[in-house]
Formats: sequence, C-alpha cells, structure tokens
Amino acid sequence: MKYLLLISVLVMTGCSTPYLPELGPRYQPSNIHAVDLMPATVRRVAMLPIAPSRNESSLAAAAAELSPVLETELRKSGMFEVIHISAEQLRDWTGATAWRADQPLPQNFFKRLSEETGCDAALFPALTAFRAYPPLAIGFELRLVVCSDHSTIWAVDEVLDAGAPPVVRAAHDYSRADIRTHDGEVGAILQSPRRFAQFVSATLMATLPPREISLQKSADPTMTKLQRQPLAEKDYANQRHQ
Repeated sequence: MKYLLLISVLVMTGCSTPYLPELGPRYQPSNIHAVDLMPATVRRVAMLPIAPSRNESSLAAAAAELSPVLETELRKSGMFEVIHISAEQLRDWTGATAWRADQPLPQNFFKRLSEETGCDAALFPALTAFRAYPPLAIGFELRLVVCSDHSTIWAVDEVLDAGAPPVVRAAHDYSRADIRTHDGEVGAILQSPRRFAQFVSATLMATLPPREISLQKSADPTMTKLQRQPLAEKDYANQRHQ
C-alpha cells in the first residue's frame, strides 16, 4: 500500500519514479557443502576447463563459451590466486581436455597438477544444464579439491532457471548493482546468455567459505574481519539426489 501511495504522489507531482525493489523472495543457493573457513594453506587454485556433464555437442560448446565467464568471477571473488588451465595443457598432463570431480582420475593427477602449476587446490567445474533461449537456464556443479589430501572443501550443485520468479528478482538485483544497468535495461540480463552466466557464476562464487583475515597490525589488535559470512555445512550428497 505504501508503494502504491508513493507512486501516485510522484506521478501527480510530475517527478520521475525512483527504483522500488521488486517484492518477493530472492533466489539463494542451497545445495552446498562447505567447510566453515577456507584453509590458510589454500592460496593458489588451478581452474580446470568446464566439463559437460553429458556427452552432448551443444553442452560441450556452451561449456567452452562459459569457461572464461566462470573464471572471471572466480578471480573477482578475491579468494585466491587463480591459475588458468587450458584444455590443451590438461590433455598433455592428464590425457583428457576436461575432467569432472566424480570421474575416476588418472594416477598422480593432483601431484602432476601441483607440480606443473604450484596450485594448492583445483576447481572442477561441470556444466549440468544450459538453455540459450528465454527463459534462460544454466546449471553448474563446482567442486574445490585440495591437492595434498584430495579433500573437498567446497561444492555446489545448482540450476538457475529464469522461469522462476526468485531467480528473476535476484538477476535484476545483480544487474543493477554489478552490471549497473538503468531500470529500463535490467531485463537485458534475462535475454543475454553471457550476462546471465555472469550472474549465475557470481551468485555461486559468493557461497565460497570465508577466509578469516587477522588485523593484528590495526589500531585495535582484537579486531578480525571475515570476507563472507560462514555457511552452515550441508549434506551435499543427500541434497543432490533429492
């Protein structure tokens, strides 16, 4: 009622209407498994090429197109030094151009990867869904694995479908805040697969476990800062099959 009253007043006075938040819930990723805090030893991450989850030519082509977008958003998270791994490099080192985390990996896979790149962990991305026409849809399964002990410290498996109103609202919010489009242009994010992929990638990267930063050199030695709020650990395997 307050929104309707405000709009009526502005129209009557001839003023331009400011942006009013769209009402309703926003999409939030939920199928996540994560440790409480990012290990201090994980500083360099090798990002593997996106692997298609199924043997489909359209999915493979989309995976190749979306790899730079996903890598850019990983770098923008500021969590790690990101090491780019090309499909050719991965083939030379391991015999294949892409790997999913749920596949049987070659012997000494992580040892070779660490020796070649100096990485502490590897990000395994898989494209599980892709629809290039409205309503757009993109699904990613991402898993961050420590090279030394092969433990998973973060995994997320989500499909974002622009046919769902909560996804639409979250995409519009992202467009205004991160792409900085004007109100009349926010709908473009739901028409462009690349822009939508930016939103999807940024949304999933935001669920990475936080890295605690000690501010011991600050004026107040008791202060600490977290880059993100800790996530409650979830049963990733069970949620994935629900």
